Amino acid sequence: EDEDEDEDEDEDGDEGVEGDEDIEADIKAHEDMMKTLKESDPEFFKHLQQNDRSLLDFEAGQVEDDVDAMAEAVATGALNGHQKDSSPGDGKGAGDDFITELSFTSMAANVKNKPTLNGVKRIVKVFAAACHFGGFESDSTAPRLSSITIADANAFNAVITNSLIHVQSFFQPLLSAAEEEEKKKTNAREKKSKQKKSPGKKPNGSSDTSTTIAFDRTKMSYAFMSSLPKWKKWGPVARVFVKSHTNFLSKLVDKTMIRYVLAHLSKLRPLYAALPSKMAEKTLKILLKLWATNQNDDVSIDAFVEIRGLVVAVGDAKPEVLEACLKQSYLAYIQTAQFTTPRTLPRVKFLADCIAQLYALDPFTGYRYAFVYIRQLAIHLRNALVSRKSPTEGKKEGGKGDGKDGRGGGGKTKQQKKSSHGKKGKSKGGDDSAAYYAGVYNWRFINGLRAWASLLAREASSSNESTEFQPLIYPFVQISLGVIALHPTVRFWPLRLTVARFVHQVAHRTQVYVPLANPLMSLIESPEMSKKTTPSSSRPPDWKGLLRVGVGVVTTRQFQEESVRRALGLLAEHLNSYAYSAAFPELADPIAARLRRTAKGPSRPPSLRKQASALAAVLRDSAKYLRARRAAAGATPIGLVQSGKSLVSTFDEKPASPLGRYVDTLIRAEQERERSDAQVASNQKDSKKKVKDKKKSKRKRSIEVENADVEEVADSARRLDGREKRRKVKEGEVEVDGEEEDDEEDEDDEDIIEEFDLGDFEEDDESDD
Repeated sequence: EDEDEDEDEDEDGDEGVEGDEDIEADIKAHEDMMKTLKESDPEFFKHLQQNDRSLLDFEAGQVEDDVDAMAEAVATGALNGHQKDSSPGDGKGAGDDFITELSFTSMAANVKNKPTLNGVKRIVKVFAAACHFGGFESDSTAPRLSSITIADANAFNAVITNSLIHVQSFFQPLLSAAEEEEKKKTNAREKKSKQKKSPGKKPNGSSDTSTTIAFDRTKMSYAFMSSLPKWKKWGPVARVFVKSHTNFLSKLVDKTMIRYVLAHLSKLRPLYAALPSKMAEKTLKILLKLWATNQNDDVSIDAFVEIRGLVVAVGDAKPEVLEACLKQSYLAYIQTAQFTTPRTLPRVKFLADCIAQLYALDPFTGYRYAFVYIRQLAIHLRNALVSRKSPTEGKKEGGKGDGKDGRGGGGKTKQQKKSSHGKKGKSKGGDDSAAYYAGVYNWRFINGLRAWASLLAREASSSNESTEFQPLIYPFVQISLGVIALHPTVRFWPLRLTVARFVHQVAHRTQVYVPLANPLMSLIESPEMSKKTTPSSSRPPDWKGLLRVGVGVVTTRQFQEESVRRALGLLAEHLNSYAYSAAFPELADPIAARLRRTAKGPSRPPSLRKQASALAAVLRDSAKYLRARRAAAGATPIGLVQSGKSLVSTFDEKPASPLGRYVDTLIRAEQERERSDAQVASNQKDSKKKVKDKKKSKRKRSIEVENADVEEVADSARRLDGREKRRKVKEGEVEVDGEEEDDEEDEDDEDIIEEFDLGDFEEDDESDD
């Protein structure tokens, strides 16, 4: 104990000596900087001598006291609101620190080469002032750092860029202390584990301490840094820097500046790990807003990279940060995805994939939140099913009565009949906002299913070792099938096929059997396909970003052909997921029989009969191929299924079954169709732009011609008016009085009259007198 006390005293003495050395080094560095400034910019040095002598007469504790007060005020919230500015004449305020590009560059270079506490405090103070530069009057939460004056835009750029680039160099003493402490702990743990495995010492009685463990700085957690002795002095400074950086990021609008600040945010992750979790949550809130709402794709990608990196760096030590990220990210995604169009659909898919990546960071926490949100979707679907009233219930209710007067007690009154007819007309008209399925058949619900389909296909797949998300497959599939069967009308075929695509995506990646063939066959066998089509010259609707179609579109030939092509293509892909299973022939035979029956229907459109017949033939050939392979294996179907063996080595090799080759052909044709559609859209956009530019140039030329014509007419009118007046003057129709002037004459008339010699008229006037 006495030895430990002596060591503590020695450490305290060493810290005091180091503090004195830092102060002396700061004074010397400041003097060198002033000498450099005097040689490089004598005019500015002379300005300081005349107006700000306090900056040249450097005192060691001045900057430390100022920044300590600022850090304490920021930590306690005392800098919020406006403070009274000091007057210029009292020796304080704007004259204390006048920051130019050269002065801050030299200051940052000195602190970078030899980072000291006082130097870093001064850098942070200037950076905090720059982050609120120009916003003191408009921002009530901005600190009133009136003693800092940013000279111009160049000085502002120098402060921001140097501070962000060299931030880790500024806080290197603190980071180095944390890394040394982590090395000691790692070596101690390793030695302790070795001693447990092989107890004993060397023959000479000394333990083996020559082994050094390799240290990886990238995998280190800096959360314990707040318990270090140096954190007591460095922590408030780091807090001011991080808070100023967050406020600065929240005010940015220009995408280039946002990307620049985000690029350097990763350097602050060690400080976020040691600071309170509220600061990381505030930064996450700003990053999530940039990720979900910013219209620039590059900004969204950079913001997501920083979100993921910050959660990974802080989430282990602060689980509340991860939970806040999972909750706020899903809410931001749903709010953004509630309005989806063909133009915004790629962005919605990108956000859904990002949700899947964030929830996969911690499978246990991600499962809890995913279960809660999937349960919310199930509640919405249950409410829709409960509010739906089937026709049989209405008949039963209408048939009930007392039987005394021969009239049913459940008969409708005139008002009820009127309201029922009104509801009927409303549902026909296409206004489904008050319908029972309105809470389910909307983009918020559908894009919620999209996000969870992406998560399950990514994390619950058969190739993934993690099994935390696999229990969510069953509720997801049940909800999706319930959505498909909720309102089975032809107008909502785009929505039903979109949800069926989600189910197929999950079933294909997880290799879980889902009975999706029956919902798809109900679309193909729909009575709407037997109705006569109406001619239409309009283009077929774009199914991307489409949930339902209008009543007039349902009976068009383009809509029916597109529906048949998409339904049969998805059915083929779904069956191809089990094309190499031993039970595939028993699965494909009933579906092939239904397809052949559909193809023989005389009232069916020719495109449906042709494609259904082709798919039925492919299924027959694939079933025959699988039966031959199954017979060669020498085992029963149930035996192969129980053993988990597949009839081919892997799904990634070239498909050998006829159905696999057929699906590959369909996929390539779909990709080619998408490329051609994109090319047509691009050509149309270019042609519209050319037409617009042509109209604009034509309008501009017509305006120029009109202006030229107006000017020419005005000139000719002025010339004719002048000639007429000169003629009248010569003929004497106009009398000119030399003593009186007409104040109402125009300038042109005065110029015209001045051209004539009025002497003759004056002589005539005198003779008349």
